[in-house]
This record gives sequence, structure tokens and C-alpha cells, in this order.
Amino acid sequence: MVATVTGSDGSQTSGISTSQLFSRSLIPPVCFATGTLIRTSRGEVAVENLAVGDCAVTASGELRSITWIGHRHITSAGLVLPFNQQPVRVRAGAFDHGLPLRDLYLSPGHPVLVGADSDNEGGVLVPIMCLENGTSIRRETRSSVTYWHVELDAHDILLAEGLPAESYIDGGDRAFFGQVSDLALHNPDFVTPNWSGRCRPVAVDGSMVVAERGRLDAAFASSLAAQCYWDLSAQSISTAPKWGADMLPDWPGAQVTPLDPTC
Repeated sequence: MVATVTGSDGSQTSGISTSQLFSRSLIPPVCFATGTLIRTSRGEVAVENLAVGDCAVTASGELRSITWIGHRHITSAGLVLPFNQQPVRVRAGAFDHGLPLRDLYLSPGHPVLVGADSDNEGGVLVPIMCLENGTSIRRETRSSVTYWHVELDAHDILLAEGLPAESYIDGGDRAFFGQVSDLALHNPDFVTPNWSGRCRPVAVDGSMVVAERGRLDAAFASSLAAQCYWDLSAQSISTAPKWGADMLPDWPGAQVTPLDPTC
């Protein structure tokens, strides 16, 4: 498979094989796909229309100035992108409470805030790929994608389609933008040498991640039940296991009663 990578300065690197793409570390780090709405002091603005000097609204409600924006376009010569470069689609409402507000597309390693309180204090940052469930959060097959970085005057958490997601943190890749691998993809421990100043700790497994996966499955079950008029009162959906490909609630003891035969 051959790919063409276009930097934010318009420069292109063509004829790169998939293996070279990984070995040369050209995978974008943590990014938003084109079209993502970022909350700012002037309203919801598509990431590609942001400007340095705009004030982003952070998850805590504070305003922070945008100090740098970069992007990288990746194509695969008419074929689908490698799995590790495909954007992750987070369906509207996947995190419950109407979040995200619309479908959100992130690079696989982009961390989102998990386990925070109602004011978005506390919690940990979890790469979105660690929360994939094959239904409400899953990869999307594409032949190309443009990923965007947004850096603030201090590392913080942006609101992307209303969902708290990490801002850019400099891992030494700024000069080449995208010329560094997504550490979450190649480093299972998510060790980030020389990366300091993160506003929250990062987790790729452990109790908080496991609990969030269960909560997301429950949110999906509840949403699906509401759309299909299913009665899930027999057992709390919080005990539901990970959804299978058929997306049907099949845990022991559950009573699933479709009230609408057309659903």
C-alpha cells in the first residue's frame, strides 16, 4: 500500500509504503479530523477555521488562547488508510448526556477525559482507541483524512463537539508536524519521554478505563433500547457486557421486549 502525506506547509512525501510509513513515524499524533467543532469564546468553530489568538473554552470553563494550529493530510493512493491511521468515529451521544453533540472523528491515539466530576475536574485522559467498542465508538474506513492539532497557551482540555478532549502537547514533532509516531499506538505503556506539563494523567488500562468501557456499553444499550422501545428494566444495563456485532442485549436474565415490531 502506498500513501501520500501532505504537511501543513503544503510539502508532500509520496510513494511511501505502509511499512515505511510506520518505520518513518509519519503517523499523526493526537488530532481532530476536519469539520470538528471546537468551542471558543465566539461559539462553536470548525477546527480548520480556527485562528491563532482565538480563545478556546476549556473543559473547566476557562478561556485559553490558541497559540499554534497545524494539520496534515494523509491519502492512500485510492486505497483505504492503514487501520492505525483510520479516524475513530464517536457517535453522537456515545458518552451519554448528549455527548458528543454530533459525530466526532479523532485520530486513534487522541485522549478524551474520563472519570471527571460534573465540573470536569479530576479524571484521566484515555486514548479513544482504548474505548472502542465496535458500535458507538469504532474506526471508519477512509481513503484519506486530514488531521488537525490545536495548541493552547498551556496544556488543557478542549471541548470538541462538546466532548472533553486533549489539546496538543509538544512531543518534539512541531518542526515536521506529523513526523512522529502516535505514541499510544507504538508504546503500550504510553510512556512519553520529555513530555511534561500534561494537565491530567494518561491511562490506557486499569479500573477507570474498565469502568468507562462498561459505562459506554450501558449508554449504548440505553440509547438502543430507547430507539427500539425495549424494556430493559429486568436488569441494570450497567452490568451489560461488551456489545457484539449484532448489537442485541443478550446477557443472562435480561428481558428484551420490542414494543415496536418495525424496530
